[in-house]
Amino acid sequence: MTCEPYRELLELAECLCHMSQEITKLSALHSQLSSEFIARSRQIMDNPVISKSLTISSAKGAKGSLSPMRLKRVRDYVESHLTEPLTLADLARTACLSSYHFSRSFKQTVGVGPHRYLLQRRLERAKVLMRSSNKTFAHIAQEAGFSDQSHLTLVFRRAAGMTPGQYRTLFVMNSRPPDEPPPRVESQTQTL
Repeated sequence: MTCEPYRELLELAECLCHMSQEITKLSALHSQLSSEFIARSRQIMDNPVISKSLTISSAKGAKGSLSPMRLKRVRDYVESHLTEPLTLADLARTACLSSYHFSRSFKQTVGVGPHRYLLQRRLERAKVLMRSSNKTFAHIAQEAGFSDQSHLTLVFRRAAGMTPGQYRTLFVMNSRPPDEPPPRVESQTQTL
């Protein structure tokens, strides 16, 4: 009976010895693979075409910023989908990045976060529509991608310091000749 604990201890020691041998083999394999990786990396870096392209791409932007190609892809996506509900995940997917990395990189590249950029683009579209048409503000809000007219008014007032109606009036007054009457704006009421 007293031999039983010793036998278990001996089996445990043999198991540890075997595991130690396996770890040594894996360590040797790891060293070999690391050496091969370093050698192949040097071969690639010695290729003048590859080293030149890496130098050019690293000089294009600061560390952590979006590449010009990704930024263009995101901006084009925003412009073409401005009227739709856009999420951070949608924009990150367009840039082929995680939401966290995209958000951080976008802000570093553009100077504002993705949400603020999206609101700015929607405001610019709304301003163009206000200046170029007599559409209702509800219709302009919808075409610019805002959820409704009150959302447009809230965001517009925060950004411009005036309501969309005040903006349109100011623009119309400053852009027409003095003897021309102001254009008639479509009715703001909706029929159910």
